[in-house]
Amino acid sequence: MVANKKTTTVSLVFLAASIGFASPALAQESALQVARDTARIAGGARFCKADEELVDEFIGKSEGKIAALAQDEYDKVSAAIEFKNLLAALSVKAPEGGCDAFLPQFEKAVKADR
Repeated sequence: MVANKKTTTVSLVFLAASIGFASPALAQESALQVARDTARIAGGARFCKADEELVDEFIGKSEGKIAALAQDEYDKVSAAIEFKNLLAALSVKAPEGGCDAFLPQFEKAVKADR
């Protein structure tokens, strides 16, 4: 049951992330929260050795979304630092549910957002 819950959590994170780049409903999120959420996804993708071009594409879109959501320069810089720090930390840790479940969802989410 726990594995299914983790897989569901990973699925929801990917769904939210892929919708987040196109959905005005998520525009109410803070730059800091988007930084944390997207760093978690990008870090998992790096750990699982996802296609580096897809990872770079996701990171670029994430950084753009963070900058767009920032309320001022301080918010922008602090969210960008949080993103980079979490990305580095989470790039050495397996994502919840493992790479086998994570990678196909990551790749699907990035490609669907094009």
